[in-house]
Amino acid sequence: MSRHAILDDNNPVYSFVELVECSRLDEGFVIQCVEYGIAEVRGTDRQNWQFRAEAMLKLQKAWRLHRDLDVHVSSLVLVLDLIDEVEALREECDLLRQRLQHWEA
Repeated sequence: MSRHAILDDNNPVYSFVELVECSRLDEGFVIQCVEYGIAEVRGTDRQNWQFRAEAMLKLQKAWRLHRDLDVHVSSLVLVLDLIDEVEALREECDLLRQRLQHWEA
């Protein structure tokens, strides 16, 4: 059974140790990602760090980019931001296509 805390908005929060155990990510990689601002963390030191579930997903995505495409940790923030922007633009494009189809019909 997971020991992670639950926030008011029902998003789980993980300690550093829990995040590393659940995600199976290397501690050093997680620390680097926090230092580069890839993952948002609450708390001032590693013993008090708290990560939301979204941070775990972002760290896992960052790890795949680092491992599979050899993206340096210092570049992951930019790459992840660009991926998010492309996804947002695709969603907007899909919405605009739907609206256009309504007018073409």
